[in-house]
Amino acid sequence: MSPTRVTRWKQLALLAGGLSIAVAAPHATAAVAPSGPGTGAATALTAAGSTAYDDSYYQDALGRTGPALKDALHGIVSEQTKLSYSQVWDALKATDEDPADPSRVVLLYSGRSQSKSENGGAADEWNREHVWAKSHGGFGTATGPGTDIHHLRPTDVTVNSARGNKDFDEGGSEVGEAPGNYTDSDSWEPRDRVKGDVARMIFYMAVRYEGGDGFADLELNDR
Repeated sequence: MSPTRVTRWKQLALLAGGLSIAVAAPHATAAVAPSGPGTGAATALTAAGSTAYDDSYYQDALGRTGPALKDALHGIVSEQTKLSYSQVWDALKATDEDPADPSRVVLLYSGRSQSKSENGGAADEWNREHVWAKSHGGFGTATGPGTDIHHLRPTDVTVNSARGNKDFDEGGSEVGEAPGNYTDSDSWEPRDRVKGDVARMIFYMAVRYEGGDGFADLELNDR
């Protein structure tokens, strides 16, 4: 399959603020096997004395760089438990639980803490945001990338709609329901606190989905 792209990668890297991307899941998960964020892990894997990763889990990737590193990480993170789209609801209630209140989740873009039970499609409820937009990956919500909780996060319904399938970039007007996020006609800038999370999720998707499993080859570019 031909690669399916996410645009403005250079801007996304800038948004990550020069963050050193350690080899760890983009956010905590009990439902899917641990996985690395992707090509940005090279520095962490080769840094002397680094203990930010599980060296037994990542054994096949140690000492590798460039395409060989990406290939090794792809093999590692491809071993995972797959969820249905309906199961994602319960998974996000665990992965994004508010540490201050186990009955609530923290929403990705707004940072708002909201009751786990207030999920659905109505205004001011929370729903499932595909950080790698479905339309930019050639996938829907069948089991696979469209249900991979390494890039699915809870967001306010109307904020999710405002982001839509916009690429990540800097600038625009501040989003009223999610202060600190900015948007214009074709781009979305996440709030500072989650820019590194977004970068890791995008790296992960580009590493995990390489044209196998019947899905598109997801790649990053700046076009």
